[in-house]
Amino acid sequence: MGDSITRGSGALEGRAWPAVLEARLGGDWRVRNFGKSGRTVMGLPDAYTATAFYRDAMRSGADINIIMLGTNDAKTAYWDREAFVEAYRALLNRTLSAFPRTLLGVPPPQLEGGWYWTNASVVNDEMRPLVRDIAAEFGLPLFDTPFNESMYSDLSARRRFS
Repeated sequence: MGDSITRGSGALEGRAWPAVLEARLGGDWRVRNFGKSGRTVMGLPDAYTATAFYRDAMRSGADINIIMLGTNDAKTAYWDREAFVEAYRALLNRTLSAFPRTLLGVPPPQLEGGWYWTNASVVNDEMRPLVRDIAAEFGLPLFDTPFNESMYSDLSARRRFS
């Protein structure tokens, strides 16, 4: 479950993290990608839970679920720390009933200036620690996702430096 980072928007073929994970796990594992670009945790017009991707993921019968959401919530027009934490808890309360084995992905650090109007300081200084805290609160394992320029075919066109 995730946004464009999970979907692999702009990534080279086979370089989205779900595809890389599947390759590294080997032939006994199948990793399905339920990422939808532009989606948020918070109940905004872009809420992930309002998508067919979320509904399909919930019906997938997967043994393990990975959630990597949050970057789009850091858009300047959207960010609300308390609403984000409340929405993330609500997402987990709904999702854990279907997937007791869930991992949380910490959104990757953002370059200053952000991508697609995200606020890098919100992602780097607030959101990443919040996701870690939420994982601890729910007793969930997490994985940290470093920024990886090699995933992107034309990084210079996709990032904004201030």
